Amino acid sequence: MPRHIRKIMTTTPLLAILVVLALGGCTTAQVATTALPSAVSSLATTGAVTPPATGGGASAPGQSVAAAGDLATAHYTAALEDGTIFSTTRKEVADDPAIKKVSWYTAPPVYKAETVVVGKPSPLVGIEEALAGMSVGEHKRLTLPADKAFGPSDPAKLLKFPVSRTFPTTVVLSAEEYVKRLKSFPSIGQDVPLTPYFPARVTALRDKEVELKFQVADGASFNDDFGTTTVSVANETITTSLRPIIGAPFPLQEGFGMIAATDGTTFTVDTNHPLAGKSIVIDLDLVSLTKAADLAHDGITWQENHDEGLAQAQKARKPAVLILYADWCGFCKKLFAETIPDPRIRALHNRFAWVRVNSDKLVELKQRYGQNGFPMIVLFRADGTIARKLDGFQEPAALQAALQEVL
Repeated sequence: MPRHIRKIMTTTPLLAILVVLALGGCTTAQVATTALPSAVSSLATTGAVTPPATGGGASAPGQSVAAAGDLATAHYTAALEDGTIFSTTRKEVADDPAIKKVSWYTAPPVYKAETVVVGKPSPLVGIEEALAGMSVGEHKRLTLPADKAFGPSDPAKLLKFPVSRTFPTTVVLSAEEYVKRLKSFPSIGQDVPLTPYFPARVTALRDKEVELKFQVADGASFNDDFGTTTVSVANETITTSLRPIIGAPFPLQEGFGMIAATDGTTFTVDTNHPLAGKSIVIDLDLVSLTKAADLAHDGITWQENHDEGLAQAQKARKPAVLILYADWCGFCKKLFAETIPDPRIRALHNRFAWVRVNSDKLVELKQRYGQNGFPMIVLFRADGTIARKLDGFQEPAALQAALQEVL
């Protein structure tokens, strides 16, 4: 899904914590991609294209049209058939009170046209193919049925959870599990965050076990975006009851789902994509176009000496990109073979100094930058100070966004 929608909640709900309590139970950090889950495919050939509502039309004779490998900048607005938008690059659209938005819509940090490579994956899967054949200033509207958009709704992805759970006020963890979860050693009387809502106090230490007692008052309640949890305490047991909000996002151990229904005893979480089973409409406008042939000569010249490379960058008052790599690292090879040659990166290459160093051999640099895996990308401002560190492989769109933040 779009970058600004992907992460809605970061806390794990109490019910998920309790499930864990009940059941017991190359070092490269790969960066998650920012594209929508596989959805719109082959738009240019399978999507129904309606005449543009305003402007656009056929390309003028002699005017360049977008083709595979070209660098295109485009605005888009994606909506349901009733006009409810779920993603847009236009601030005026998002801010218009007359335009309805889905409940899970979240504004991106900055509204701006998206830069994509025609024919390669984009933030809204499919627009990279729909752009093929368009000319600058042209508008295109695509109406996509569910099977060409986010696919049908899968009943197997409807998960049921009990509204209430009961567990003892006192729990026992192995010493190993305690340290693994809490990243500290236990001490008597210490309160620790075993759940996101109320603490547990260490009441006893045995040979290889830690006893804890939850500290919560009878009748306490806690509000979340997905509902209100109330607590009752009686006879050395705790019962939590959730009053869920229909339509609210519910965080799971992997991703999230939408609360679809409740019967008072259970609640159903739909883990299908929120747009599964729905037709969508995409309005697309090509803002600018750089032909692949014009980028062909824009290769990056690397400086292989760390100190000299950064010194030259600072002298030229240029921001710098430092890549710390290892010869054996597969993600490093992928970064140099796929991300760095991407037109979105080549278009910015003249605005940076580029340095790459094998920190697997020059261990002092690995230590200097606190590198724990390969590759690491260090971005420097023009004054030589570090602006940001990026751990692991970066997709072109993610690296492009990070580079633009430094400029």
